Amino acid sequence: MKVIRHSPVGRGWRRGRELELGSRSLGFAALGFLTLVPLLIVVSAADPTHGRGFAQWLGDGIGVSTTSREHIGQLFTRPGQAARTTTAFGVATLAVFGLSLGSAVQTGYERVWELSPARWYARWRHVLWLVVLVGYLFMSATTTLWRQSLGLTSAALLSTVLFF
Repeated sequence: MKVIRHSPVGRGWRRGRELELGSRSLGFAALGFLTLVPLLIVVSAADPTHGRGFAQWLGDGIGVSTTSREHIGQLFTRPGQAARTTTAFGVATLAVFGLSLGSAVQTGYERVWELSPARWYARWRHVLWLVVLVGYLFMSATTTLWRQSLGLTSAALLSTVLFF
């Protein structure tokens, strides 16, 4: 028992319990789902030149067959309709959940690295983080450059890691 208690796994387990990783991870997943899924649908539908839409983008991302892509396409709004059906309430809700997601990410980093919490007037960073996230998702949804070579794929992966 003492071997497990003093092993790196045991220390990691205790540290995870101190940080409340179980409940935090569920909350982070819920905020991510409430923020990113609608955001991805709107961002990918905002591509007027390619008109790919979220369904095709999702099918490409998970690598399903053509038949499955057609079934996925039936679940989502066509590209031209998403921009017309987006309301101010939807955008406001996305902003609230997006800012909450940014706050959850920051709080998680502060607790893991044992930093002092940011002051209330530093909340502008969450707005900037959300704007950069929207821009990054729009570029990812509308650009296929990252699929053309291993170097561009590596650059896309590196930029994702640096963003977070």
